[in-house]
Amino acid sequence: LSMIVCGGDPKNIGIKEAEVMKKELVARGVQDGMIAVESKSLITVHNAYEAIQFLASECKRILLVTSDFHMPRALYVFEAVFASQGLSFEIEPHPAESNGRKAKKKQRLRDEIDALVRRTPNDLKTIKGVNIPLPSKKRLDEAVSQVNEMLAEI
Repeated sequence: LSMIVCGGDPKNIGIKEAEVMKKELVARGVQDGMIAVESKSLITVHNAYEAIQFLASECKRILLVTSDFHMPRALYVFEAVFASQGLSFEIEPHPAESNGRKAKKKQRLRDEIDALVRRTPNDLKTIKGVNIPLPSKKRLDEAVSQVNEMLAEI
């Protein structure tokens, strides 16, 4: 197993994000058996938690792939979830460049800051029976700063 694709149907339109990603990977030559599909999760915290079941015990490093604007928050959340489960993987970010109008990208980045500051603390409490401590204020500030740097570049 070398890839885990995560994501359910957060927009409730009958299309699971993980299934779309798997089809794209297979179309690009990745063998079907090399891809694990986690299609229940609807938010980043659940992506991280649900991915754990697919990780080999000898796993030492994870390559995290998501959109560039979402990467700081995704990395922040994956670190928190894995730490809460006693897992100490190296998480290597690989942001995918998002396309689109500057105004739309700016709004997405502003939404990410809002999500980091307001939504993520509540999201970390949504896995029943699992305590995921909020990362340090310093770590939050680092993630927000990364998003602000992207905003400044637009």
